Amino acid sequence: MTTVALTEHTASIAATTVKRLPLKLIRSRIQHLNIQVADLDDMSSAYRRAKRLSFDITLCVGQHTNDNDLSFYATTPTRFEWELGWNPTVIDETTWQPSTHQGISIWGHTPEGQTNIDELHQFRLGATSRLHREDTVPALSGPGIADN
Repeated sequence: MTTVALTEHTASIAATTVKRLPLKLIRSRIQHLNIQVADLDDMSSAYRRAKRLSFDITLCVGQHTNDNDLSFYATTPTRFEWELGWNPTVIDETTWQPSTHQGISIWGHTPEGQTNIDELHQFRLGATSRLHREDTVPALSGPGIADN
């Protein structure tokens, strides 16, 4: 996984491969949105509340390799994933360099309650996405956008 920082956190944008397959095999889209909370109690309370309200917990609590963030992933009713995290590494923009990591987690972030049918559904979504033309934004498809 390669990350690019646009903020003081290490993973504003991340590109990854899945079992040696480039991510572009699956139609491009935002996979999830990360929201940071102020303290660990906020994250653990949100996790318990999401479970109590029967949200689909996509990945249970775990710790990321790139920023040591503790987080969990859930799926909204519209099937968009959100990640709720706490305490990521804060970087110094003047010295930080992009980096590559083996895997997304030091521990945890394992699927919770996922069945074989769920995995087949995910595969079907990825396979059928190849049948649709992907929209691009020309201004964002070039060599990059200058900071100033």
